[in-house]
Amino acid sequence: MPHSGNCFCGTVKLEVTGSPEAMGYCHCSSCIAAVAFVGLIVLPALDHRFIWSHVPLSPVLAGDALVALGWLAFYLVFRENSFTSATIEVAPDQKVISTGPYALVRHPMYAGTVVMLLGIPIALGSWWGAARHRRDDPRSHMESARRGEVSCKESAGVS
Repeated sequence: MPHSGNCFCGTVKLEVTGSPEAMGYCHCSSCIAAVAFVGLIVLPALDHRFIWSHVPLSPVLAGDALVALGWLAFYLVFRENSFTSATIEVAPDQKVISTGPYALVRHPMYAGTVVMLLGIPIALGSWWGAARHRRDDPRSHMESARRGEVSCKESAGVS
């Protein structure tokens, strides 16, 4: 009897005939990023709930400020670019935005996300979550931005 499946993100697909001998986990970069993101949110939330860390008020307020700054970046992006979307696509009447937050950085929503993700563990009073960031590779955020840039250029026919 054939068995078929795929990883969480659907990048890796497989089909097996006969009885499965073992089970494994996907190691594609998309699935690893998804699991890391969940860990980035869940660990600080559990730390906050069970009070594993004792963080003074001033770092917590600084974390709150970083989260608020991330939300402000999102707001400014949506206000400046009416084509903002989770799916990267080019519409026929779409133009390259170079004003507002786009004048500072090409992908301001990614920048706002990084700022917010740095602030969340501290805002929740979690040294464990903040320590988790030290293991994250900032190049993964850069790679995600690069893929978005390449996709936009390809859709627009720009090299």
